Amino acid sequence: MRVRAVAILAISGLALSACSVTPSDPESPTPSPPAAGGAAGEVTGGPREDVPSALRDISNPDLPEPLVDTSRIISGGPPPDGIPPIDSPQFEQASEITWLGDDEAVTITYD
Repeated sequence: MRVRAVAILAISGLALSACSVTPSDPESPTPSPPAAGGAAGEVTGGPREDVPSALRDISNPDLPEPLVDTSRIISGGPPPDGIPPIDSPQFEQASEITWLGDDEAVTITYD
């Protein structure tokens, strides 16, 4: 039992020391810790490229030959930015709702 505990401690020590390797170049900057909450800093993108997009025109001749039969492709939902925002939501207190039963299923309808 003692041999097993010593072996586990030795392996744990090796794993921890491998995780704390310092850079071989002393001049290289050390990475800064992540921001609060573990989030990375802001990532800025480059300029938008003007390339053919199947989202805009699937029949564009500049697009490569499809790998699958395009007649078998079905819609996966609305396009990017295709869901309109709820600009003026209307809320009601749950205690005041009389038009919905306690065990009634809730469905979403679109106007």
